[in-house]
Amino acid sequence: MRHTPTGYRGYRFGEAIALSARQRDVLIAAFQNAAGAPQEILGGRQSVERIELPGVGPVVVKAYIRGGVIRHFNRQTHLKWGSPRCAREMNWLQKVHELNVCAPTPVAWADSGGRLLYRCWLVTRTIPETQSLAQVSLQSLDRTAAVFPEICRQLTILIKNRIHHKDLHPGNILIDDHDRAFFLDFDKAARHHGSGPKLAATYLRRWRRAVAKYGLPSELDRYMMEDLNGRWQP
Repeated sequence: MRHTPTGYRGYRFGEAIALSARQRDVLIAAFQNAAGAPQEILGGRQSVERIELPGVGPVVVKAYIRGGVIRHFNRQTHLKWGSPRCAREMNWLQKVHELNVCAPTPVAWADSGGRLLYRCWLVTRTIPETQSLAQVSLQSLDRTAAVFPEICRQLTILIKNRIHHKDLHPGNILIDDHDRAFFLDFDKAARHHGSGPKLAATYLRRWRRAVAKYGLPSELDRYMMEDLNGRWQP
């Protein structure tokens, strides 16, 4: 990744691979279309546009949008405080890749704005032929059971390295046609300064709230609880 962002046509780009002017122009055009409402079950506070980036292939352009009541008045503008959300998420994606956790492969981030407010986007390579774990659980409990050991193996890596995802739920895990699990949405990830068992308990509480809120199969709770309690007894 380029540690110093590059200015281009009113945007700043941080790049995992060097982008040409043509590639940046294609991305800038996509930024204008990546602001619709999330469509996936348990969709997070972002919206995506899928495009073909010349020289790279299929990519996902993610726009960061506001949550809560404020989203009705201001969907995409964020208060500048430290590094932009897109840059933070790209750094986390690179870190978890180093730990052999499956996650989207970053291509670039971009932001635009002034000293106080900004808008931002993250570009990652497309993971082909995927469904969220939430969708899989509603279609096949047998397949859900089959993919859970791999999900928990990767979650164990995060816990051992004290990485708190903060928004891990069945909508933020993608399952591909080979039953590989990919963890999404690391923009709010943070270092956890407590013990492994405490972090595991935090993950479990967030997971169980999401399963209950969206009426997903109770097996999602049971599989996660059995694994985390087995590995991370206080």
